[in-house]
Amino acid sequence: MGRKNAFRTVQDLLISSDAVTLGNAVHSEGYLYEDSMANLMTLRDLEPHIRELVDICVASGIECDALYQIIRIMGED
Repeated sequence: MGRKNAFRTVQDLLISSDAVTLGNAVHSEGYLYEDSMANLMTLRDLEPHIRELVDICVASGIECDALYQIIRIMGED
């Protein structure tokens, strides 16, 4: 069994965005598959930890493009 990739559901939804029920994240009846729901919940639960890491990096004076990109994605200044 491979490693879990919580971002897979996001990728699947984007790839099949014009017809999400034809992709691998949404059942043909319109509901999210169980693993897709688990992946999205994992990403939701990850947010406070990412915010904490960003705060630690900023407080430590770390400056890098990856950090700035994360800050922008999270809607922070």
